[in-house]
Amino acid sequence: MGSDYSIASGGDGTINEVLNGLMLAKKPASSKSVWGYYGVTGSPFRLNPERASLDGEVRQEITNEIMYQLAALLPPAYRGAYSDLSRTRQEYLIFASGVHSNLLRAAI
Repeated sequence: MGSDYSIASGGDGTINEVLNGLMLAKKPASSKSVWGYYGVTGSPFRLNPERASLDGEVRQEITNEIMYQLAALLPPAYRGAYSDLSRTRQEYLIFASGVHSNLLRAAI
């Protein structure tokens, strides 16, 4: 595991809206919207190499932590199994200097 950070991103919209917008050559409605698709970029994070033993249970916990970070970027109606953000822990992720967990954006 290196020191490279992953950047979480989430979106709301359908591929059909994006494709229809491209085919009709419509201009985006705003800087945050491209033909009905709204996107957001989350805070950069990486795995904590000291905490990752990578047995099956730990891999699932890491996956859950990452999925909750992604869910925090989406509207509540689209979070599915990860809708209860209070259930997550943050033991295996390290955030880039000067940034905070995406969970803070969702105000849990």
